[in-house]
Amino acid sequence: MGKWSEQYIEKKSAALTETTAKSCQKPNQAGGDPLLSVIGSGFVLANKKNTFSKDKAKNSKVLKETTAKTAKSQTDVLSKFTRLVQHYGADSGVLLEESTILSELDTDGIADLQAASAAVRRSWAESIAIRLVQARGIIPKDWDKVAHCQHCGPVWAEHDLNMLSCNWCWMRLAGKQFPVPDKDE
Repeated sequence: MGKWSEQYIEKKSAALTETTAKSCQKPNQAGGDPLLSVIGSGFVLANKKNTFSKDKAKNSKVLKETTAKTAKSQTDVLSKFTRLVQHYGADSGVLLEESTILSELDTDGIADLQAASAAVRRSWAESIAIRLVQARGIIPKDWDKVAHCQHCGPVWAEHDLNMLSCNWCWMRLAGKQFPVPDKDE
């Protein structure tokens, strides 16, 4: 397991322990007994006496295992996602590095990615790949039509349309150069 995964497990484990300890101190709505905290696949961490259980070492082990499984699952999703983005980038002749791809995702994005369907992940991966390919000044695969953007003028796009704004506008606004069709096209 990589360094990132180990750090994630430690951080997640500490957060789960703290959350569980807080929830054990709150009375439930029924009769004032502390809430039972359930983590992962139904493991009860708190009992009615506000203790984790008689065997605290076992609870700690199960908590770490549950957190490790969650981190491994998240790492697997990220790994598959980065390979998918790299595949879409390779379609346009660009090698995209994992660190560049991951920099496009924030913490919420990673959580959303894990909950997303396969179709949503594919679309998301393609859009990130297109953005990273564009950022390098390269025309993405299948963008072989000339469209007219109200702000950028003639631009390369998937469809030959007149548009209010285009997929190149963000580069124009950032002051970056981008490929434009020749006047003859």
